[in-house]
Order: sequence, then C-alpha cells, then structure tokens
Amino acid sequence: MTSFACNCIWERRKAEDEWNELTKEWDTFLSKSQFDKSAEEVGEAARDLGLKMKAAYDRVKKAESYA
Repeated sequence: MTSFACNCIWERRKAEDEWNELTKEWDTFLSKSQFDKSAEEVGEAARDLGLKMKAAYDRVKKAESYA
C-alpha cells in the first residue's frame, strides 16, 4: 500500500471518528432540557454544532472519494 493510500485511510478514519463524536454530541444536545436557556442560546448552540457536523461530513465524503 502506498503512503498516499495509507494517508487517505487514516484521514477517512479520523473524519469518521470526528463524525461519530459529533453525532453523540448532537444526541446529547437534543436529549438535554434546554428550558433554562434562551431561544438565542439554543439556536446558537445548534448552529455551531451543525456547522461542525457539516464540516466532518464533508471530510468523510472527501476521504471516501480518494479511496
């Protein structure tokens, strides 16, 4: 296996691990009561997490395209 192929596999695994962690974070976010926070705070937290998830998803897809 070439070093390029090894690097692609490593990048894909890293991206998948990040995605898995973010989906756990998302599940935790959804399951926790947000009643004590303002709508703005909840929206901001959801937006930030959503942007992280999109970036992780894009990295997984990019890594898959190299495989």
